[in-house]
Amino acid sequence: MIDKKTIEEIIKIATLSSEGLSDKSINIKEFYRDKVKPKIGAFKTKYDKTPNLLFRSELDSIKEPNKFNHDDIDSQGSPFFSARKLNPYVWATLHSKDYSATNSIQLFISVTKNEINFGLGYGNGIKNNSKKESEFVTIVKENEEIYAEIFEKIYNNQNINLYDHYSKIIEVNSRTELVKKWSSQSSVLGIFRTGDIPDDAGEIIHNVLNDLVNVFNKIVLKSNNNDMTDDESNLGNEENNFDNIDAPLNQILYGPPGTGKTYHTINKALEIIGKDEKENILTKKDIEDLKREKLKTIFDHYVKNGQIVFTTFHQSMSYEDFIEGIKPQEPAKEGAPISYKVEDGIFKRICTEAKYGNTNSFENAYKILIEEQINADKILKLKTPLGSAFGISVNSNDNLNLHTGEKFNKQGTLTKENILKQLNGEQKFKGWEGYFKGVIDHLGKKCGFSNTKSSKEKNYVLIIDEINRGNVSAIFGELITLIEDDKRMVDKTKPTEKKETLKIKLPYSKEPFSVPSNLYIIGTMNTADRSVEALDSALRRRFDFEEMPPKPEIIKSDGDLKKEKGILIIGENNFEIDLVNLLTTINDRIEILLDRDHLIGHSYLMKVKDEKTLKEAFSKQIIPLLKEYFYGDYGKISLVLGEEFCKSKKKEKLKQVFAVSDYETDDLEDKIIYKIIDLEDKELDKNHFPMAIKKLLRNSDK
Repeated sequence: MIDKKTIEEIIKIATLSSEGLSDKSINIKEFYRDKVKPKIGAFKTKYDKTPNLLFRSELDSIKEPNKFNHDDIDSQGSPFFSARKLNPYVWATLHSKDYSATNSIQLFISVTKNEINFGLGYGNGIKNNSKKESEFVTIVKENEEIYAEIFEKIYNNQNINLYDHYSKIIEVNSRTELVKKWSSQSSVLGIFRTGDIPDDAGEIIHNVLNDLVNVFNKIVLKSNNNDMTDDESNLGNEENNFDNIDAPLNQILYGPPGTGKTYHTINKALEIIGKDEKENILTKKDIEDLKREKLKTIFDHYVKNGQIVFTTFHQSMSYEDFIEGIKPQEPAKEGAPISYKVEDGIFKRICTEAKYGNTNSFENAYKILIEEQINADKILKLKTPLGSAFGISVNSNDNLNLHTGEKFNKQGTLTKENILKQLNGEQKFKGWEGYFKGVIDHLGKKCGFSNTKSSKEKNYVLIIDEINRGNVSAIFGELITLIEDDKRMVDKTKPTEKKETLKIKLPYSKEPFSVPSNLYIIGTMNTADRSVEALDSALRRRFDFEEMPPKPEIIKSDGDLKKEKGILIIGENNFEIDLVNLLTTINDRIEILLDRDHLIGHSYLMKVKDEKTLKEAFSKQIIPLLKEYFYGDYGKISLVLGEEFCKSKKKEKLKQVFAVSDYETDDLEDKIIYKIIDLEDKELDKNHFPMAIKKLLRNSDK
C-alpha cells in the first residue's frame, strides 16, 4: 500500500516535470534525461517500481479480490515521459477492455504538483465523443442501482465528493438531485492538496477506491452489454421513473378564472404517479399525447384506489376536517347517548396511506368483513396462528368485539384504528397478538386484503382546489412546517438522504406525526378571488408557484373551432371574428383598467362553435364576470366591451323622476346611466350581436 511519504516523493517529481515544461528554452528530452529520469530511477531503486507502476499495483490489489469480471477490466498507466512528451503528472487507471482508458469510465489515481486525485471519473475521450458521452452518462442516470450506490458513497464516506471538471465540488442532497446534475464532467473523488496530505493518506486512498470498485464494475458491465434487447434495456425504468420526477413536493397553480388551473392538476398528478391504470409506465410525453377522456379514466382510477385525493378549501374548512378532530358518532339505537371519537381528516388519511401503502387495501377488506358480519348477526369463529379458537362480532361503532374461551365470552374490543396501527408496526395488542394475526389472516384469505409492500414507494398526490379560499393557517395548523421538503420523513428507499425530519404530537389523538416524502401537494388559486399577495406568508414560503395566464392561442389549436383556426363567421353579412384576437383585445383593456390578476381565461371561448355559443359565452360567463370585477361600474364595462354591449344615456327631466320636485338636482344632470344589453332578449335585432362584436374590435389590431 502506498503511503504519505511515497506520495510526497511522487509530487516532487511531478513538480520538477512541471518546471521543465514551463521553461520554453529548455530541451524537453535533455531535461527529462538529465533531471527527471534520475529521480525516477532513484524512486524505482527504493520501491522496486516506477510511480505509474506503483499506482497500477495499488489498483490491481483492489481488482484481484473484488467482484470483477476480469475479461471486462484492464489497467493502464502513464509515466512522466511518454510518446516523446514530458508529462506534468502520473496516473494509473482501471477501465473497460472494450475501450481505451480515455474513452471509458475509470477507477484511477492521478498525481500532479498541486494534488492527488483518486476515485471514479470519465476519460477525456468521452467528453469529445457525443455517442460515448451519451452512453456512459445514461448508464448512470437511468440505473437506480448505480446512482443510488454512488449517492450512498458520497453521503457516507467523508473523503468522497461529487466534482465537476475534477475541481469544483457539487453539493447533492438526494438521489434525484444527483441524477439531475450528473454529466460527462462528473467525477466521484477524494482529493488531497499538496502540503495537506494526511498521515494515513495511503489507507484513505485504498478505502475510497475499494468503496467505489463495485459501482465502477457495474458501469463497465452495462457499457459492455449494448447488445441487450429493448425489453432488457428498459428493466429498472419503472423505478427510475419515480426518482426522475421533476415536480416540486408543494406547488400552487395560480391565475385568473378560466385558465385551466384545475384542468391541469390532472396532468400534473399523473406525471407524479408515473403509471397508467394497468401499472404501465406513463411519461410526460405519453400524457401530452393521450386524449382527455383517457387521462380522466386513469385519474379516476387513482382517485378510487386512494393514490390521488381531490378536495376544495372553503371558508368553513377547519383543522378538524383536514388533520384530525373529535367528531360525534351516530348512536347504536334511538335514545342512546351520543359518543365522540377522534377521526382522521383528509390530510392525515392520505399521509397514512402514503407512509404505509396498505391503508386503502385494509379499508376495503375491513368494509367487506363488517358487511358480512352485520348480515350474519353471529360470532365469526377464527383461529390464532397456534390454533387457539376465538371469535369476533361487530359492535355499534363498527369495531370488533373479541370472544374467547369455550363459551366465546366477550373479552374486549379490537378497534379498526388499532388493528391498522398494529399492522403498521405500533404495539396496540400486547398479549393479544395471536388474535390480531387471526383477524389479519381472515382479511387476507376471505376479504381480499393484501399487506404486500413494494420495495419502491408509490407517489401520492393531494390536490387542493381554491386553496386560498380557506384560512390556511387555521386549516394546516402546526403542520405547515412539516410539509417543507427537508422536514419530511426520510424515504425508506433512500436511507442516506439528508433530512431534518420533524415530528409533532397531534393535539387530539396525541400521536406522533410527520409528513412522508412521497406525498405531493398541488394547489390551485384564483387570483381574481383574492390577490396572490394576500395569501398567508407561511404558505407562500413553502410552495412553488406556477402562473397559469390566459393563452388565447389555445383556442385556435385545441378549441371547437380548431379546424377553422379559431375563426368564426356570424351575422347576415358574414362578419369574420378571430376568437384569439377577441379575447386578447378584452384582456388588454382589463389589464389597463384593473391588473393581470383579473383577466378572462381562454376556457370561456374554447367551446364556441357558432354564433349561439359565442353569445352564451358572453351573456352567461364573460359579462357576469366583468360585473363582478368592476363592482357594478358599468362605465368601465363599456370601456371593455363597447357601447353595443353596454348602452349609455342621460336621464332627462329629472324633476319628474323623483318623488319630490323641489330638490336641487342640477349636479345629477350630467350623470350617465348604463344598461347591459340582454343578449337573450328575443326581440333584440338579430344583427345586434354581430354589430356589437364588430364595434368591440374596432380599435384592435385585426
